[in-house]
Amino acid sequence: MIRFLLFCLLFTAGMPSYTQELIIDWEPVSPREWPFINDMDYDQDSTLWTCDEYGEIFYRIKGDSLFKKFASPDIGTSEIRSISAKNANDIWIGVDDKGLYHFNGTSWVLYDSSIGLPDIKRWGKIIRDPQGGIWFLNWGAGLAYFSGTLWKFYNESNETLKYQGMDDIAYDSNGTLWAAADEYLYKFNGTSWSYTNMIDQFQEFVLINSFFPDKNGKLWIGTSNGLFVYENNVIHSKRDISGNIDIQTIAIDHRGVLWLAEFFEGLHRYTDGKKIFFPEALNVIPSQIHEIIIESNNEKIMIGTAGSSIVRVNDEAFYVSVRDEFTDSDLITLIPNPVKDRFRVETALEIESFKLLDMNGRILFSTKGEKSGNGYFIDINAFSNVPGMLLLESAGHDGRKYVNRIMVVE
Repeated sequence: MIRFLLFCLLFTAGMPSYTQELIIDWEPVSPREWPFINDMDYDQDSTLWTCDEYGEIFYRIKGDSLFKKFASPDIGTSEIRSISAKNANDIWIGVDDKGLYHFNGTSWVLYDSSIGLPDIKRWGKIIRDPQGGIWFLNWGAGLAYFSGTLWKFYNESNETLKYQGMDDIAYDSNGTLWAAADEYLYKFNGTSWSYTNMIDQFQEFVLINSFFPDKNGKLWIGTSNGLFVYENNVIHSKRDISGNIDIQTIAIDHRGVLWLAEFFEGLHRYTDGKKIFFPEALNVIPSQIHEIIIESNNEKIMIGTAGSSIVRVNDEAFYVSVRDEFTDSDLITLIPNPVKDRFRVETALEIESFKLLDMNGRILFSTKGEKSGNGYFIDINAFSNVPGMLLLESAGHDGRKYVNRIMVVE
């Protein structure tokens, strides 16, 4: 494992300075140095699966530190472009110049043009729907859907799609299927398709590269000409956030931080009105990032032009103003203070969440607290006790943040 620390200073007129520390680990997957990892997927058992350009599959069981090789079908060195695993007995892969393969727990079964699949064997993203079916994206021939017994195809030939050079596919939190093909944004309600032509709507050259559905029902759209969002049946430009960058990949982490990977340039991080850019650097930030997965602990894992490694990004050393540049909020009272194990936050404010930080701004833990009457209880036994002066950051429903010092004793 190779670890890097990136430091970035952000200066805002009239505001104190903030420091951001980005911790980056490169985790080798394959013993080879340069088979690019094309896709990755977590199964229902939290096992991480990967596939690469040498036709190999590797997996890592939750809790293990090393990846193991999984027996691929007899494809030689044909490139595996995509993978979707429900568990070790239900795995789908898309293989260049071959077709789709399914591992059923015993053997690999090939699905190709002999059962009606397109002759263009360039299979990209694979996703599973809430009903147990599976969608397959083809970069040149539209979409295929397998219910478990029957196949359906959506393309230009049967007039279900206006253009079939597909780029991305995803379900949003409302169960709506979205697909993208160049300037076309497709929406599928289960029976029929509708679409928006981004070039026609915005009267400029806008091609969709990827999108990310958030937990609130919004669809964030990364394009060749900046960031857009679909909400309440309307597409809005969000280039006040992104500018006109060529966005390859989008993700929103569990803290609501927006991550944008820009083609050949680097990684953008946006939260609370603050933007930080981490430029592409050899063996640190890949020049291309074509997938980002947010893990349960809020770390980001990424694949791209990083050889046979997964890039792990940790940004838990979060923004906090210099410790001498604030006064304790008089809207919040901490009882007791000093505290040993459990304290109460007395306030008339509605608080969304709390963060406990050390005096250098590193997050020790986050919690919603235990609501009780006109306040909240916080149990600091939930983390490894760090005696000394700490900071409690309370995030209100009003969007404001309130900071108080608290002394922790052994």
